[in-house]
Amino acid sequence: MASPVAESSLFSVFRRLAREAGTATAAIEAVSNSGEHGPPSRLSYAELCSASERIAQALEPRLPGLGEWQGPLSTADIATWMRRGNSWYCVFGAAVHLQASLV
Repeated sequence: MASPVAESSLFSVFRRLAREAGTATAAIEAVSNSGEHGPPSRLSYAELCSASERIAQALEPRLPGLGEWQGPLSTADIATWMRRGNSWYCVFGAAVHLQASLV
């Protein structure tokens, strides 16, 4: 039996799940999004990964010091006042992709 390969990051787990179980449901919105802009009420792993990558691409140029080590407390922060739901999961995925703190 082959030993499991260690994932290099949490986002690599997102990518693997998107590749291996892309159509499986990853998240279900508890509150309807009717009339709002945002992700659908059900997100597959592929949709979650794709949305997270798009958000990360938009945020990356706006996060000073991203990837620069300046001490144990230095990191890029993403602050949000969002309730937990599919939009929040997409932003969480972007933060994981960028290795930024989500507060």
